[in-house]
Amino acid sequence: MNKKKISRLKILYNLILITFVIIALVTSFSHLEIAVALMFAVSFYYIYFFFNLSNISLKNTYFPIVLAVTIIAFLILSGLRPLIGEYIKYGVLFFQVIIVAFLWIIRFFEKRIRNRLIRENKKKRANLSIRLNEYFLIAKLCQYIFTIHLVIVFFYKFYFVQYQTPGLTHFLFSQLNMSLVFIVTIYGYIRVVILRTEKWLPIVSENGNVIGKIAHSVSFSSDKRFLHPFVRIALIHNNLLYLSKRASNNIIEPDKLDFPLESFVRYGHTLDETVNHILQEKVGLNNLHGKLVFKHICKQPSMHGLVHLYTVQIPSSQQIETANFREGKWWTEKHIEENLNKGVFAECFEMEYNVLKNTILLANRIITNQSPKEKKEKDE
Repeated sequence: MNKKKISRLKILYNLILITFVIIALVTSFSHLEIAVALMFAVSFYYIYFFFNLSNISLKNTYFPIVLAVTIIAFLILSGLRPLIGEYIKYGVLFFQVIIVAFLWIIRFFEKRIRNRLIRENKKKRANLSIRLNEYFLIAKLCQYIFTIHLVIVFFYKFYFVQYQTPGLTHFLFSQLNMSLVFIVTIYGYIRVVILRTEKWLPIVSENGNVIGKIAHSVSFSSDKRFLHPFVRIALIHNNLLYLSKRASNNIIEPDKLDFPLESFVRYGHTLDETVNHILQEKVGLNNLHGKLVFKHICKQPSMHGLVHLYTVQIPSSQQIETANFREGKWWTEKHIEENLNKGVFAECFEMEYNVLKNTILLANRIITNQSPKEKKEKDE
């Protein structure tokens, strides 16, 4: 079965699941047994997901589990209706209280839970961190939404007796609750879809070995900083360096002068592939190849990366004029050194320049100053 057919089947599968969930939620507005069964399934899922967190991959496991448990719970409730019929209207609130209590407990111990799970699953640390972030984000949302709803129901039940009607009671006890469940369910599903389709970054050790992966948005919204491989390219022509001003909305040292070409390395891509992609597809510098000079770790509040600095020798300055990147100009070594440590250049550039000056630029100066005879003898 080809990938296109598998992709279509997955879309069809998700659409069927979403349809059944919507049907279950809509019918729960008028049938209390379904509402109670659905709330039981949701509370079961939160607890199930939590205790299996280190073994569950980041996939859409929510819908099938909730639907299966809802059907089973509904069949049981329907059979027990003659015995517990008068208590069913409180069933939705009962399971909501269970969810809220459970969420408050795990949120109170969130830091301890994170540390323990990550410590016990060091090999899955990166992927587990993604799941923990998603779980606690949804848990926090549900905790506040359902707590506010319970407070409203409490005041309605005990302090606004004169306003109580069967219709309003049914709405607050069941229909409003189901609406909140629907909103949270769809929100959680959308987040999962986004995470599965967005850009993923490899997580590397300080020596460059890949130890995991993480979604780009999750990495930069997390309190913890992961180390990602990062490529920067220095363009050189006649020992001049091409520099341009960083965009004012850039999170990494905006408005500072720096190399114009840089990018994170995406998961599954090599360094050379990333460099070639930047040169050829992004800016249109064809038939040019980068040379790795050195790598270093750059740790800043807005950026935590294992930086690989490449150099590209530009045969003609006219190639830059036709390329597609930020406007800048060629800088001499003397001009650069006159402006060092004055807040003109990006911090990362100043550190890299000191290395370039004593390696590539020095080698270029030596070659340039050789006589034609010396160059010929060296080549031979």
